[in-house]
Amino acid sequence: MEFFDGIVKDNQGNEYLQYNGRSRAILMRIPFTYQVPVISNLAVGATSAPAQVLIDSGSDFLWQCGVYEFDLAAAAYTYNTRPMPNMTLVINDSAAGRNLQNAAVPVGAIFGPVEKPIARPLPYLFGAAATVTFTATNFDAAVATGNLRLSLLGQQIYYK
Repeated sequence: MEFFDGIVKDNQGNEYLQYNGRSRAILMRIPFTYQVPVISNLAVGATSAPAQVLIDSGSDFLWQCGVYEFDLAAAAYTYNTRPMPNMTLVINDSAAGRNLQNAAVPVGAIFGPVEKPIARPLPYLFGAAATVTFTATNFDAAVATGNLRLSLLGQQIYYK
């Protein structure tokens, strides 16, 4: 889905999701996190196999924040020695049939570290049963042993 306009309430307190010029009555919203399968061990300049998230067929998902966690060969690290993922991402929404950006972008432009999630300037609505595909490319000339974990934070939306 696309063109998310917002969630509004009527005078009786009923909530409605507005998108694409339409309005749908909401039964309930539940905080939810989708975890992307781990993307790991990319050689320099290599592109990952597509990592996919399947959105629940019974609800839409409103993606509000993104979080990443990254390690080097599962090595321990502290807050001060945390490695950065030198990777770019392409995200594709099968329901809308398009990429969510015009070119691969750095992970840090979409996802923040676990203690500081990056809020989307405009939440994105994935339709029920959509397949969201993530493809990463490693541009770090020295690291090919990293494990990238991505989480989509948001809400499952059920309609009346």
